[in-house]
Amino acid sequence: MKWNKHHETKEIKIYDSNWICQDGDHVNLYIHKDKSGLQLNCFSGIPGSNIYINEIDFNRFDIDFSKSFKEQCFEISDYLCSLLCEKT
Repeated sequence: MKWNKHHETKEIKIYDSNWICQDGDHVNLYIHKDKSGLQLNCFSGIPGSNIYINEIDFNRFDIDFSKSFKEQCFEISDYLCSLLCEKT
């Protein structure tokens, strides 16, 4: 899935894609610029529906170190979204 940069702040880059949740909202991906982790916001308005992955959690995924941190975040996000969301 292609992730498109939506917004950028001092600490994070925010991306969106064609992944949607059961309530019809699009998924937003927040990548921390300091490479400390990523966050997926899957459902707007429901605080418990966010997924946060920090550098410790990265050890649970097969990481391809030939890829950039951003590309790894996209792959992990696509994997999780394929389990929890739908494509538009």
